[in-house]
Amino acid sequence: MRAILTGFLMLFVATVSAQDITVRGSVKDAAGDPAIGATIRVQGSSTAGAVTDVNGNFTITCSPRATLDVAYIGYETQSVAVNGRNNITVNLSQVTTDLNEVVVVGYGTQKKVNLSGAVSTVKMEDVLGDRPQPNVAAALQGAIPG
Repeated sequence: MRAILTGFLMLFVATVSAQDITVRGSVKDAAGDPAIGATIRVQGSSTAGAVTDVNGNFTITCSPRATLDVAYIGYETQSVAVNGRNNITVNLSQVTTDLNEVVVVGYGTQKKVNLSGAVSTVKMEDVLGDRPQPNVAAALQGAIPG
């Protein structure tokens, strides 16, 4: 009887420790402002994730022992251990990137060394000049050959 009772107790403890918790939190940038649209992912999970709202707040369900990866454009990705907490505040620090090494393309960003294809440079003084333009596309039209 004692062995059966011990077995049930061990099963109960394993079931209780495997339950997920709801974690609420906020993500702030280096200035202390809300990081709108920061992504929060549970390490080791391909599906568990969340995005911060306009106030920098998020809600995610995960294991009490999970680690959250918090990412935001222009800021270093941080890993935060939940450790059973229900409320987490993450303060991000900026990444210092040499902007001469980053190229913005129509479908994302790439490092300059990884870029293949034609690249052209346009100076804003040459494009705008003294003429008013209704939009950026019209200003760039005809400024670059091809």
